[in-house]
Amino acid sequence: MTSETGQRVLKLLAERFNIKPTDIVLNIPLAQMLPVDSLELVELIVKIEDEFGVNVAEGINMQKDTLASLIDFIEDRQ
Repeated sequence: MTSETGQRVLKLLAERFNIKPTDIVLNIPLAQMLPVDSLELVELIVKIEDEFGVNVAEGINMQKDTLASLIDFIEDRQ
């Protein structure tokens, strides 16, 4: 079971990219898991920064880091 922050991130991804929460994998790189281009990844970063009030660009590499890493990063800064 993921945390409240994790659930919020999963919901955001599911709604933003029209994917089922059950299809979201926590342990592979975000860019590999999400069917998006680099512009959409940037838009996702902005949406997450707005939603959670953190600067994702300073600590997360969307090409290499996993969703689990992103959730941990957000939680560590809240």
